[in-house]
Amino acid sequence: MHIEEIEDFLRALRGEKSYPYTFREEKTIVDILKAIDEIAKTGKTMEVKL
Repeated sequence: MHIEEIEDFLRALRGEKSYPYTFREEKTIVDILKAIDEIAKTGKTMEVKL
């Protein structure tokens, strides 16, 4: 995770600003990153439902 993302998250927790992504958007990003990692490990293709 990048420093700016962590800072944005902490600001959102403190109520200083709104967080730029919804939970659903964050989950989609994580699912895509997990799929990329799995593909890199196995060399197999996979489908990610968005």
